[in-house]
Amino acid sequence: HDRSYNKSGVVDTYKSKSDTFLSQHTFNKETYDYTLGLEYNKASADFQTNINSYSSSVKENRYVTGLFLELDKVYNDNILSFSTRVDNISDFNTKQSSRVGWSYNNYRASYSQGYRLPTLYEMYGIDSYGYNGNPNLTSEDLDSYEIGYSNNWLDTALFYITEENSITYGNSTYSNVTEGGTSKGVEVGLNKMYNGYMFNSNTTYTEAKLNTGAEKLRRPTWTNNSSVSKIIDDLSYTVTMNYYGKHKDIDSSTYNTINKDAITTFDFTMNKDYNNKLFYIGLYNITDEKYEQPDGYNQMGINVQAGVKVTLW
Repeated sequence: HDRSYNKSGVVDTYKSKSDTFLSQHTFNKETYDYTLGLEYNKASADFQTNINSYSSSVKENRYVTGLFLELDKVYNDNILSFSTRVDNISDFNTKQSSRVGWSYNNYRASYSQGYRLPTLYEMYGIDSYGYNGNPNLTSEDLDSYEIGYSNNWLDTALFYITEENSITYGNSTYSNVTEGGTSKGVEVGLNKMYNGYMFNSNTTYTEAKLNTGAEKLRRPTWTNNSSVSKIIDDLSYTVTMNYYGKHKDIDSSTYNTINKDAITTFDFTMNKDYNNKLFYIGLYNITDEKYEQPDGYNQMGINVQAGVKVTLW
């Protein structure tokens, strides 16, 4: 990802790269399947921001090697699943994450243990206003619970997530706080074909707070992604609306906690499948909305993206 920001007549650069190698194989048995896999990822961040008197930078790499196992078993029309993964991560201890799931007809439930790594900027970034990353940050540890229901047009779920070692900002750096926090909410997905048009809508309502009662940063209460698609002469046309609701953020100049307004953008894309290739072109942020996400980082105005995806086997 290589892009330039332009704010107040000053241009700065942002570069990030992620290379992933993934290999997995599924073994099929009479009443169960199991999958073994290996994944390797190298992520790098290299940017230098200069906007008037403000500058920030980071230049670091992260390496992750993961081994994973997934087991799925059918028992009296119930589907039971178990998965576990062990990751060896540069600058961190070995991390393990696991999940147990159950489904029957249209119903499902799951419990999982996971983690979120701090970003490279949270650990190693610096800026001209006194910010210094904290290389001693540990991961946020998560326990997630979900129950859901789905049919041919509706997919909905209730979720509850507890968090330990939450990463929070204060005193010009990030740190882990032991009190953690919780996130709870509901997700609703709707998919319906009508008169040759496919309508899709996914809405999430979230209450995300630290155990102190403070709202978590950059966790909007409402988000929505909705689209309308139609296929004409082997071309798929899609109009998409993206809504990112009101939320808390850190002011990029004063570092005070601020309220950020909701933002709505619209996209138009065209896709075509041909001989194991997917050709696509899109016009994004059609209304040319000007917004920062997170605060201080301009997002792209109206822009065009095109490409091709090739399936080898």
